[in-house]
Amino acid sequence: MKPTLRLSLTLGAIAISLSACGFHLRGSQGSGALTFTSLSIIDSGKTAVAQNLADIMRRQTTLVTAPNSGQVNAEIGEVRRGKAVLTKDVQGRAVEYRMTSNVTMQAYDANKNQLIAPITLSTTRTLISGNGYDTGLELEETRLNRDMDFDLANQIQYRLRAIKLKP
Repeated sequence: MKPTLRLSLTLGAIAISLSACGFHLRGSQGSGALTFTSLSIIDSGKTAVAQNLADIMRRQTTLVTAPNSGQVNAEIGEVRRGKAVLTKDVQGRAVEYRMTSNVTMQAYDANKNQLIAPITLSTTRTLISGNGYDTGLELEETRLNRDMDFDLANQIQYRLRAIKLKP
């Protein structure tokens, strides 16, 4: 038997056995669908986290621009960043930094009933500084901040997707 024929028969047998046992890919049954149709993102400082969240949620629900007018209202606080020295070399120069980003968020419905209690979300990254690469350090720090903003927006999105409103 040819190897390609054997491989295709094996893959076909696996597919049939998985479908026979009731296996379904996550999201293929609509269980991950949002239970609300409109979202209002309330952000005091027009942060990158809120912009990233809007980009993510735009594909899933209708975004309402007027504050507190959505079926679900997500309120995002100010993003706080920190940078601390993690390790130093033998000359006492910083070699690694721990960068942190924190944001508070809460969600409530149109009647001001709290859906997600105020919570602080955080993310950290390690910034490694090589000798003589100080100009690239600022660019890498900016890139890591952008990455952390996107990560925080994803964390908020996961919490919003968990909201189950009754029809």
